[in-house]
Amino acid sequence: MEALHGAFVTHRRASLSTIEAARSVDVEATRERLLAHGASEAFVLQTCNRVELYVRGPPTTIARELDRIEVPEEVVDRAQGEAVARHALQVAAGLESMVVGEDEILGQFSTATEQAREDLGGPLETVLDKAIRTGKRVRSETAINEGHASMGTAAVDLANRRLEGLSGATALVVGAGEMGRSVAGPLADRGAEVLVTNRTYETARELADAVGATATCFDSVASRFPDVDVLFSATDAPHRIFEYDDLHGERLLAIDLANPRDIDDSVAEASGIDLYDIDDIGAAVDESIERRESVRDRAEAIVESELDQLADLLKRRRADEMLGRIYSEAERIRREETERAIDCVDADVDEAVFEQFASSIVNRLLATPTKSIKEAAADDDYETLETVSTVFQIGESAGHRSENAASSPSIENS
Repeated sequence: MEALHGAFVTHRRASLSTIEAARSVDVEATRERLLAHGASEAFVLQTCNRVELYVRGPPTTIARELDRIEVPEEVVDRAQGEAVARHALQVAAGLESMVVGEDEILGQFSTATEQAREDLGGPLETVLDKAIRTGKRVRSETAINEGHASMGTAAVDLANRRLEGLSGATALVVGAGEMGRSVAGPLADRGAEVLVTNRTYETARELADAVGATATCFDSVASRFPDVDVLFSATDAPHRIFEYDDLHGERLLAIDLANPRDIDDSVAEASGIDLYDIDDIGAAVDESIERRESVRDRAEAIVESELDQLADLLKRRRADEMLGRIYSEAERIRREETERAIDCVDADVDEAVFEQFASSIVNRLLATPTKSIKEAAADDDYETLETVSTVFQIGESAGHRSENAASSPSIENS
């Protein structure tokens, strides 16, 4: 069976700018190039923190794509065989994320797999499906995704508690960078009316459009305060954005997520203002991360147990595919010879007798090879499998599902 190969550009070794440069705007086209360069199966996973290429086939298929996007070699992690499978399971389980146990990656992994179905159909598809099931199992059997995964989600949860619900509330997000994005989406998901502002209006509008919010000009922010219930400030400005006089007289919850701070400490003394800063939020996040890390060993044990099951599944699949091709070819020969024999005898002969007779011969002849192939696959006896492949002249599958494979007996039934 062709080897699995993977190349991973992630936050572990690459900067966000490098990951962004490596990201393709057309994932389907990337898969098509990998297939055109010799891969039998191809899968591409892209998120904010990773660009990953998986193939079944020669490693040169990935090398050519990496050369095309000009990714520095020193930031690329490579894997093959079982290491590819282990990485896929760990990614889906949330063990490779910047924040351990994040839920978003499982959804992204599942979506990417469904989009790639037509470019799969073999062992790589089996690995990806196992990764998704492993990710779900890790989250259901451990507390790896409990608590706040990020400053953004913790801040939104704080606002939800303090306002006794965000549905119908008006939230103003100042700053459309990474932190601003991390609060805008969850706010909209909880039913808040979200306003987004940024020094660059176009950037604010892009974020607003992405989450179903409303962009507003930075210079007119003060006019919005009377209608705002909660303010999230998350700019990268090197100086204070809001002083005491800017918010004095307003009644709102203010959450400062910037470092350095956007909101001056004196604002906390203003009547009607309830101010929280990044240290307040960080304490909740740190506690959650510590709790998540405490179950990492359990999550990794689940991954290893699923890998063992996957290895057995792939062995059975290998035997199944090989037997499928052997039985398919045997069926073709049986059919041709049966028709030839019937043509040589009287017209009133019982064709069913010939059919049964020929099938019986084929099944008896293949009984011993079938048993040997199953045992060789289970024992990782590649020498025997290679010998069988040579003797029967069946070679390796070309990759995608064939008509023969669809009609071949499963390993359990053969």
